[in-house]
Amino acid sequence: MTENAPAPLPGRNAARFAILAPQAAFLLMCVFRQLSGTDTLTPSGRFWFYTASTLATGLIAAGAVAGVIGLVRGIRSRSWDTSIIAGLGLFVTSVLTGVILLALIFARQAG
Repeated sequence: MTENAPAPLPGRNAARFAILAPQAAFLLMCVFRQLSGTDTLTPSGRFWFYTASTLATGLIAAGAVAGVIGLVRGIRSRSWDTSIIAGLGLFVTSVLTGVILLALIFARQAG
């Protein structure tokens, strides 16, 4: 006899993605920073840095959208844990967005 698993709460996966997206973006920046050899003044280093920054910014934007979706769906279904997870994801996303944008600004000033 198999029992049906309970349906996931609305917005739970979006809230989880809002938490994981900034972490993936940060990991991506660390890996590509190692590939560039910490020298963004060479053409190869600049290519890797801008590629990583663009991909990380896209991941963070997707995480922010998922966080808003999770927050709204969590509040509508009165699932406060989903709302809290999505809110934390949005906070982490906004902090990492600021860090990545500052890194891009300083990279342009250096180069």
